[in-house]
Amino acid sequence: MIKSTVKSSPDAILFDWDNTLVNNWDPIFISYNETLKKLGLKKKSKEETLKNAKYSLRETFPNLFKEDWRKARKIFYKTFKKIHLQKIKPLT
Repeated sequence: MIKSTVKSSPDAILFDWDNTLVNNWDPIFISYNETLKKLGLKKKSKEETLKNAKYSLRETFPNLFKEDWRKARKIFYKTFKKIHLQKIKPLT
């Protein structure tokens, strides 16, 4: 019998919370503006987006998008998932 050398699970999983290991602001900014655009709202500058990024999506989206906040959340996360691996940068 031949034993497989392929592991079925990783040795470790790293989570980056609030830009500890990688700079995640570009994918957040791009995803946020794509959400605004798709819902017919004016895009924001990067500076304005970062200035207001101290609150969570669940705190800000209902106020900004009103009854469409769940739709906005789907757009944001779909866009983020599509681009984040190409747009993140390691912190040095």
